[in-house]
Amino acid sequence: GFRHSLQTAIDLDPENITVHTLTLKRASNLVVEHRAADYADVAAMVESCELLEKAGYRPYYLYRQKGTLQNLENVGWCKPGYECLYNIYIMEEVHTILSAGAGGSTKLVAPGARHGKIERIFNYKYPTEYIDRFDTILARKEGVKQFYDQYPSCGESARPQAHGGV
Repeated sequence: GFRHSLQTAIDLDPENITVHTLTLKRASNLVVEHRAADYADVAAMVESCELLEKAGYRPYYLYRQKGTLQNLENVGWCKPGYECLYNIYIMEEVHTILSAGAGGSTKLVAPGARHGKIERIFNYKYPTEYIDRFDTILARKEGVKQFYDQYPSCGESARPQAHGGV
């Protein structure tokens, strides 16, 4: 079960482990068939996280999703000093995240504001759509420049920079 899977992950000695609880999506058949008693072991799964604490991991971010069973949360655990900034930025919505590839989602965050304007640009999920509609994707990516052109006073330094050929 979950406890065994979690221990196997811990034995691999990664720097980060995120524990996701079951979230029922609107279109899922499970939503129709769901009964609270069917998922009583979800809370027991979360309780298994004491294994992470014993292995030296500490929680460093938490988030909830609509439809999560028993109002539980997803928790990111890490070894001390290995907090993943991407995970923090994506949850706090304070930093632009650029995405490439099928199913990717770019999140543009207005500069200088803690809870400023946010826009998202989505890529097609399936490889055939992504390839067949690549020109549409490129046109959507022009939205990055248009978004930041709204903030001329922020200067070039506040605009997202590509690194490593991304």
